[in-house]
Amino acid sequence: MTTPGPGLTRALVALCLTEIVSWGTLYYSLPVAVSQIAGDTGWSDELITGIFSASLAISAIMAIPVGRLIDRIGPRIVMTAGAAVSSAALAAVGLSRTLPEFILAWLIAGAAQAGVLYPPAFTAITRWYGAKRTWPLTIVTLTGGLASTVFAPLTAHLAASLGWHKTYFVLAALTAVITIPLHAVFLSPPWPGLRKSKSEHSRTATSIRRSAKFRCLQVSLTAIMLALFAVTINMVPLMMARGLSYQTAATTLGLVGAGQLAGRFLFTVLPRHAAPSSQLTVLTVTGAVALGLIAVIPGPAAILIASAIFAGAIRGSATLVQANAVSERWGTEQYGTLNGLLSAPVTFAMAAAPFLGSFVFGLTGSTAMTAAIFALVGLVGVVFATKS
Repeated sequence: MTTPGPGLTRALVALCLTEIVSWGTLYYSLPVAVSQIAGDTGWSDELITGIFSASLAISAIMAIPVGRLIDRIGPRIVMTAGAAVSSAALAAVGLSRTLPEFILAWLIAGAAQAGVLYPPAFTAITRWYGAKRTWPLTIVTLTGGLASTVFAPLTAHLAASLGWHKTYFVLAALTAVITIPLHAVFLSPPWPGLRKSKSEHSRTATSIRRSAKFRCLQVSLTAIMLALFAVTINMVPLMMARGLSYQTAATTLGLVGAGQLAGRFLFTVLPRHAAPSSQLTVLTVTGAVALGLIAVIPGPAAILIASAIFAGAIRGSATLVQANAVSERWGTEQYGTLNGLLSAPVTFAMAAAPFLGSFVFGLTGSTAMTAAIFALVGLVGVVFATKS
């Protein structure tokens, strides 16, 4: 752990700012621009969304070597390089005129995500702050949660005013001007070195990765994240099927985001003396209950909206439970490596969640059945949480 001081505070503030920009440009911009891109190019919304899911899958794959590299050399070079690649990828999106060019640009963006989104930031904070990591992690995720608030309307305004090509040039410029210098200048506190040799480090990580506890942790987090994301990301059609207007359903989706912020505050008041498996069990149980409520409550609108906010709060708490899962079980020294291994299947699940949620809803035609099916997926997470 690095001794707290002005340098560490500056690094934390820098990460707060860069997470807003990185999430806003690399994650939230495309869902906002997808309709205009589809209308301009003739590519279907589903195809563009599938390309975005593929970029998230690349991010999941890259999370493992990126985490291992940060463990060895620290976040400064890695996240600065990630920011540079992010800017270049966004510019490539703006330059793309053919489908292969667009696909390639987003796959590069996916690789860049692994170097600038939450996993590398969590590694930096966990290794720097050690046992005092909870509040810094909470602060970064709270500010990161503002990314959609800032960049969804900004992207919509730019796309309406400039078109989607020029919009991505602007986003690329913002990424370059803000995130590259902040990472390069302020992620400079001394990096706690690894006490073990590279070969010992690798053997220990391999032993943990193969353990039943680690595998149960992976399955539990993957199941509950898949369940929560599949339902909450499809909240608009699910709520409309319950009789809410489009405007009210869209507002409900926005309130799910507000619920996430509340859930991250909630995490800070969870009892820290409880066993890590107990914390995860509570999370998965409440997540399954939240989805169950969406399944069984037919109305009125206020109760439906409240149940959606509750699901959002659990989703917000889940982000921080995942951020602390490795350090609370195996310490902080190999956090980057182990968190990369843990994050990979969770990120794959998050990439698949929008499609799977939409597919199940299309298959069943029922909000109740869709939420109930994913509540059962959440219960799988409960079973494995008890063994983690």
